[in-house]
Amino acid sequence: MSISEPIKVHTEPRTSEMLTACLYDLIRTSRGMQPYDVVVGWTIGDTIAQATQELGEFSEQVMISAGKIPHKEAEYNGIAYEAADVIICVIDAYTKQHPNESPAALLQKLSAAIDKKSEKWKVKVAKQVADKLAS
Repeated sequence: MSISEPIKVHTEPRTSEMLTACLYDLIRTSRGMQPYDVVVGWTIGDTIAQATQELGEFSEQVMISAGKIPHKEAEYNGIAYEAADVIICVIDAYTKQHPNESPAALLQKLSAAIDKKSEKWKVKVAKQVADKLAS
């Protein structure tokens, strides 16, 4: 997989590493599927409802793997597959929400948002740890 358009986040070029290329291809695929959504009447609301269902299945796989649902057996790679389903649904909804933007522009915005939100998450966790250690 490779990215045919230059991707920059905060003016820094991004390489076409596996995850970036995978997300780019997923966005392109989602964009390509949108004409079929019209044919079958699939809306962004349907996509979000599907994402919620997939998140439930992801949660169930996590609980099974943690031994919280002992009467069920974990599927091989079940957590990864369900995480992929959630990501696919979220990317599809994100792409539908921005029908006039190129896959490269969508990936650029998403990458910048992930960078920003990841930093916020790291700061929050560090503060929680510091607070816990101080008490």
